[in-house]
Amino acid sequence: MIFSHKFAIALSASVLLTGGQSIAQSNAASIDYSRLESLLAEGDWQEAHQETRDLMIQAGGAEEVGYLEDESVTNFPCLDLNAIDQLWSQYSNGKFGFNAQRQIWENMGGNPSSGDTALDKFAVQVGWKKEDAGRTEYLEYSELTFDPQTAVAGHLPALKFIPDIVDAEVPGSITSGSTSEFLQRVRTCSK
Repeated sequence: MIFSHKFAIALSASVLLTGGQSIAQSNAASIDYSRLESLLAEGDWQEAHQETRDLMIQAGGAEEVGYLEDESVTNFPCLDLNAIDQLWSQYSNGKFGFNAQRQIWENMGGNPSSGDTALDKFAVQVGWKKEDAGRTEYLEYSELTFDPQTAVAGHLPALKFIPDIVDAEVPGSITSGSTSEFLQRVRTCSK
């Protein structure tokens, strides 16, 4: 069931509390999550992924540059991160979302200093990279699995394809440092 934006915010406010304030009270950017919720409710996972990218750029205050920089990741608003995560988790029955990814990362021993080897293992685990011996590249965007029945846990939203977090010269790229920083931010925001 899809709710109106005002009702969705009111409903979410009872679940997402930070410092005693609801989303409606705390979100200075007044980000509207109703389109993301509609897309996820309709099962349009690919379009929801693109909407997530746009919302993250907006929430990170990066509209002018079009990607998230290190500082944007480190200071990414918990309210927005939790709102996006909650919607992905809710509509995938816990299979997708940032906290699902964080749990996989931590269960694999991932931490801020894990490095590229840990990122490679994580990327294989969540299906962003093939384990084929001859293939060392990440999947192409068109190779992502937007079907929750066949995608592995943690596959979406694919951080690899969320806006660049480190290298402005290569939009879409992601490094082990930025992935672990983002997942650390997820950890901090979920407390």
